[in-house]
Amino acid sequence: MLPTREQITALLKDTRFTSLKMKELARKLSVAQADYRRFRAQVREMVAEGMLVKAEGNRYTHPARLSGDVGLLRVHKKGFGFVSVVGKEADFFIGKGEMNGALDGDTVRVESRGYWSREGLPQGYVTEVVAESKKEFIGLLQRRGKRWIVNVDNEGLLGDIFVEVQDIEEAVEGYRVAVRVIDRKGPFRGLVGEITDVLGDPNSAQLDYDTVVRRFGIQVDFSKDALNDARKQTDLEGELNLRRDLRSIPCVTIDPEMARDHDDAVGIERTEEGGYRLYVHIADVSHYVGEQTALDREALQRGCSVYLIDRVVHMLPEDLAAKQCSLIPGEDRLALTVEIAMGEDGQVVQSDIYESVICSQARLSYKQVQDVLDGNETNNGLIVDWKERLLWMADLSQLRQKIRFCRGSLDLDIPEAEITLDAQGEPVSIGRYPRWESNRLIEEFMLVANECVGRFCTKLNLPVLYRVHAPPAPDKVEAVFKLIERRQKQGKVNPQKLKPKDFQRLLLQANTLPNAALYSKLLLRSLSRAEYKPEDGGHFGLGCAQYLHFTSPIRRYPDLLVHRVLKSAMRRSKYSDEKKSQWSDMAELGRQSSNLERKAEVAERTFKKMKQLRYMERHIGDAFDGVVSGVLRSGFFVEIEAVFAEGYISSADLNQPVDFDSENQRLILRHTRKVIGLGMSVRVVVCAVDLNALEMDLTLAEDANPFLLKRRHGGKALGRKKRIKKGKLKKIKKR
Repeated sequence: MLPTREQITALLKDTRFTSLKMKELARKLSVAQADYRRFRAQVREMVAEGMLVKAEGNRYTHPARLSGDVGLLRVHKKGFGFVSVVGKEADFFIGKGEMNGALDGDTVRVESRGYWSREGLPQGYVTEVVAESKKEFIGLLQRRGKRWIVNVDNEGLLGDIFVEVQDIEEAVEGYRVAVRVIDRKGPFRGLVGEITDVLGDPNSAQLDYDTVVRRFGIQVDFSKDALNDARKQTDLEGELNLRRDLRSIPCVTIDPEMARDHDDAVGIERTEEGGYRLYVHIADVSHYVGEQTALDREALQRGCSVYLIDRVVHMLPEDLAAKQCSLIPGEDRLALTVEIAMGEDGQVVQSDIYESVICSQARLSYKQVQDVLDGNETNNGLIVDWKERLLWMADLSQLRQKIRFCRGSLDLDIPEAEITLDAQGEPVSIGRYPRWESNRLIEEFMLVANECVGRFCTKLNLPVLYRVHAPPAPDKVEAVFKLIERRQKQGKVNPQKLKPKDFQRLLLQANTLPNAALYSKLLLRSLSRAEYKPEDGGHFGLGCAQYLHFTSPIRRYPDLLVHRVLKSAMRRSKYSDEKKSQWSDMAELGRQSSNLERKAEVAERTFKKMKQLRYMERHIGDAFDGVVSGVLRSGFFVEIEAVFAEGYISSADLNQPVDFDSENQRLILRHTRKVIGLGMSVRVVVCAVDLNALEMDLTLAEDANPFLLKRRHGGKALGRKKRIKKGKLKKIKKR
């Protein structure tokens, strides 16, 4: 039997031991030889989460034994970083010059500067690297004189990494490689590394997936032990006595056309009183993923599934996610059901949560459901049979939307790019991802189910992770509010006393402005990040409290955790030492889950941006309509409307000096007094694309605002970029 996390940390806090090696730790905790492999994985997990520190000599200690605050460093591509410290609510902000040689992923000791950053975080500096990261960096292999270097992609490193290539046959100049730093004080006043893998030609679109997975340290393959756990069959007949049999009550899954895992199904009935009875069935993943198993540990390490356009890195093995747990039509499946009685006005009257066995009647797509809602005819018998229920669902969904609106819930409907790739990973087309009423229908039902489960857990004081969304920091929203208020000339909102209703009103005002999606995006950026926490802090964006995530246990670990706690409460199970230990570490589980979610989101955005820029690379020299999406003293960003990709225009490319009006987010041309401001429509030409730095350079088109262009004596616009570097950017085509 494995020791609990609490027992491990208690031992390492003991004053008799400053630090222990792995085998010494196992011996002190009486770990059996048969359990040593699992114990070693457990300790490594705790190190990865920042609960323990691996010091020199492969010795382990507790962060509390070290002076100062010790935590994990995350470095932004611009060179600054953040340190997450166990037990502290806020991360430290570390400036670009305060790293003291630390790299992304290092465990570092930090000291506070005694004041706060502009982001509202305590400002600190690194005093020591406690444990060096073994992280791989991804970059281009290049020759510099007689030496070889790796020019690292977008990672916030302040220099290149020197490498040796004599023993690597596949190494080719210009190829993308994975490299690990082995010496931070090399002979050339730089980092020295060793190439761990040659990924290949960066011009190949097929390489994008491997690049993102390696850059962000996303674990793709599962261990043999985890796969064996996933293959274990369940005794369905034995479960029937413990669950409600709902196989005779109609339900369906509604998902995107290409969805492979279906973890939720819905059913609906009308009550005699004119109200609704809604059934939300969620796959009982916790039945298949036992606690403290190899499969559970790997799911915890992943935290969530990562969606890379046409490919998914699953939190759970695909056979489990897409087969055993998936609510496949015509197949009996185990579920957790939230049965919700609602009045004819859509208000929740009563809810019940229980274990069930269900059988989905059909797998419907959002498009099929939308066709029914739009009144389109169909020959599909199943859809015809479900037509009446789908219309009931649409009515109930609209009632729920009105209820949320009345309490101040925000609807940030921001357009997203839908990218189609061919078999080689090349982007074939980019358009706007369709968002129909059928999408909202399922979203509303998942939201109300999450709220009901949240209230149930709060009532019983169950140890779960809530989805907490704090109000935005006043200084972050004030600038955006002023921009919108100046354009609308309507009543002002006080950012110091901000309520969801106030934010909602600003959002409605923004939706009436030209290029409304831009202002919605700016408002979204001003909001705080939602996080997982063991205490209910309310959800500002939804305008409610007692909210958590319950509806996606196949792809989110916090949901799986909620399922386990619910089932223990419903079965009145006695809590094991392992469970108590895990629950005592709930704050750290929340922090880890939030960080892993953030990493997945950045990886998804990076992959999408790679494909957008590959698409734009084929359109160098072409003109597009765009919207000014950001303004700096040095230039401005433009989002190309057709593909939702952002590029940059330098102030040096304009025909005269400029003044920067930061308060109004605009550049003022000194000679003509013309203005380039946030939200302004412009026509631009794609000038250059850098797939390594993930940047696109633009210039203003001749037929858009001609007074902004540089002109020669002959009157031709200058579109060349001075900063194009050989081998990194593709130059504008000559016409």
